[in-house]
Amino acid sequence: MIFIPGADQQLDIPKVTNYRSSHKKSKTSKKASKKTSKTVRLPPKKTKSSTKPKATAKSTWSGGDAPRLIWPLDGTITSGFGKRNGVPHDGIDVAAPIGTEIVAAAAGRVVYSDNKLSGYGNLIIIRHKDTTEQQYSCCFRGIDLDYDESYPIQEIIYRGKESGALLEVSHDRKIWAANHSAQAWKQIFESRWGSVQHPYSSGVWGKKEWVLPEIETKNIVTLGEGKTHLMPISRLGDSVGVPEVYIKMCGNTHTGSFKDLGMTVLVSMVNQLRYDGMNIPAMICASTGDTSAALAAYGSVAAIPTIVMLPRGKVSTAQLVQPLANGATVLSLDTDFDGCMALVQELTAKYNLYLANSMNSLRIEGQKTVAYDIVQQLNWEVPDWVIIPGGNLGNVSALAKGFEDLESVGLITKRPRIACAQAKAASPLYHSYQNNWSNLQALQAQPTQASAIRIGNPVSFNKAIKALIAFNGVVASVSEQELAEATANADRLGTYSCPHTGVAIGAFYQLAKTGVIQAKDSVVIISTAHGLKFTEFKVGYHENTLADIQSLTANKPIEVAAKPTVVWDAIQRSLETKTNKN
Repeated sequence: MIFIPGADQQLDIPKVTNYRSSHKKSKTSKKASKKTSKTVRLPPKKTKSSTKPKATAKSTWSGGDAPRLIWPLDGTITSGFGKRNGVPHDGIDVAAPIGTEIVAAAAGRVVYSDNKLSGYGNLIIIRHKDTTEQQYSCCFRGIDLDYDESYPIQEIIYRGKESGALLEVSHDRKIWAANHSAQAWKQIFESRWGSVQHPYSSGVWGKKEWVLPEIETKNIVTLGEGKTHLMPISRLGDSVGVPEVYIKMCGNTHTGSFKDLGMTVLVSMVNQLRYDGMNIPAMICASTGDTSAALAAYGSVAAIPTIVMLPRGKVSTAQLVQPLANGATVLSLDTDFDGCMALVQELTAKYNLYLANSMNSLRIEGQKTVAYDIVQQLNWEVPDWVIIPGGNLGNVSALAKGFEDLESVGLITKRPRIACAQAKAASPLYHSYQNNWSNLQALQAQPTQASAIRIGNPVSFNKAIKALIAFNGVVASVSEQELAEATANADRLGTYSCPHTGVAIGAFYQLAKTGVIQAKDSVVIISTAHGLKFTEFKVGYHENTLADIQSLTANKPIEVAAKPTVVWDAIQRSLETKTNKN
């Protein structure tokens, strides 16, 4: 094997993809190859046996990260480690920076010691770029294109100073492409997927370069969020003739909702700012339940005080108790979410409190990783449709941004269509869609079982419209009866869905029945929260006590005498009934 730092040769040598080293220690060759600016082929060492010796490797590299090239040796180095000292392992250790490209590999014996290489057998050739990676960076930019506004990522700001419009985190995607090819990024992300090391154990921070590259790793606050299950559930679509359906279980996370994805980024940034000496005494949010739970949990881990404002009587007991348990200051206000949100904006404008709602675009950087997850879990393929429930609508623009990131470096070559599903009781975006994307007409949101999206004046309305237009999107409005039955149907197939997921499933049924979604299409439905947070809704459905909802498939316990014959008769009747329904 020859490694020449700074070399950039491309030799016409057939690639070998069936190499694997043994676990035997090698003996250091007496002669070491001299440093040169050219690639050198090592002559094979003569042996008594006609059988080619098995390849082994020994490394005494101790200078920083030395990447481990795992079989097959064909691709790009994507991970590294420090001292090895000859410990047996698969593959071969090479003193080369992460990102070094392997051009060819074959069996042989190599030793790296004292900055010299020696060995015998066939040749391994690697290519190392002369230039180092360009620095990853990001900043805030205004979404109103009539104004050229940009602000440092460390600045506490939520709207453009000139335009008054919301901001977004802007990355230089050209640097992403310049530093790594699409294939290289794929290998980097795959190598981190199952990591248990901080911060890559998080599905969000496994894409750190694309999320918040300037933050110091020691200040990242993570609870292992992301990388949630993509559940194949073809039976869900059988009744409407669309068999390829998945549910992305974003609620299978620390606090039980997808809000963890954005909150890890926001709280990590606050943690960094406080570490740098900025005076931020507390973080504050308005919430319908899930945001407050996430903020309180991440804030408690980072030892940063949190304040949450909830609309009195409009969140579930499980949602209310989460921030209380994590030590947040909880204010229960006699208003709806929109009233709470208006107060939070007023308070953060006057006082030294950090706004933690999705109008803070740092949240979007975490939530966009749902798109990364979906594509990676589908073996880097793009579904035809993604359906997501929408309330304050930050998740719609986040989803679109994630797919745009993947497209920018060539990891995907097509975009999915996005469908936003709203509860009929709170559907300002649907009314806009029905009127050719007309301006926001804020409304008083009515009661709905999907309480987390009971929002009549969504902050991210304009961002959502921009995203839906770019992704040939649609908007659906789902009734209380539809969302309840959709949730119950999914539960009988093995989920334990929240009512907001029921809104998205109800939209799927609508779009499939009307032919907007076709039989050949692949569909991913975003489940935003875990059903355990909405046990009252579940109990009410199966007891048939939910207002204005008829529980068509309620499943009640059967009360029988504790006698074998009576129990057996009840079992038989139940099985017969279930068989007939199926």
